[in-house]
Amino acid sequence: MNKTILLAATFATALAGSAFAAETTQSDAAKTAPAPTTATMPTTVATAPLLHVATPGERQASRLVGATVYSSAGEKVGDVNDLLVDATGKVSGVVVGVGGFLGVGEKSVALSWDAVTVGAEPNGKPRLSAAVTKDTLLKAPAFEPAKG
Repeated sequence: MNKTILLAATFATALAGSAFAAETTQSDAAKTAPAPTTATMPTTVATAPLLHVATPGERQASRLVGATVYSSAGEKVGDVNDLLVDATGKVSGVVVGVGGFLGVGEKSVALSWDAVTVGAEPNGKPRLSAAVTKDTLLKAPAFEPAKG
């Protein structure tokens, strides 16, 4: 008999503790988050337009970075290290890594995007070319990214 009473009391205490904890959590949430009012709730939800297909002429930056850049004569002058995007979201330049060996001693030089022609290699990878020689890029000042 004593075991039954003791077991029932333990069970009741456990249930009461769980109910108290749930009640405390609900009341704490109500205290911290003010109830939305009609004045603060937006009437429309703005969404960004979603794109699902690239249009002709658009290229993915991830495919351009790492692509080889050639001179007009077909000489390899470097590889694309980065793309420069202006405040309107348009590509304004391409940062080309020239010189060095396996990235050691390489310097970055920026070319205007308008000076670059984008085509395709036989394997489908992008092929960039510009009317510039490797020697010209090696002598050009190094690209300095904007601070901030």
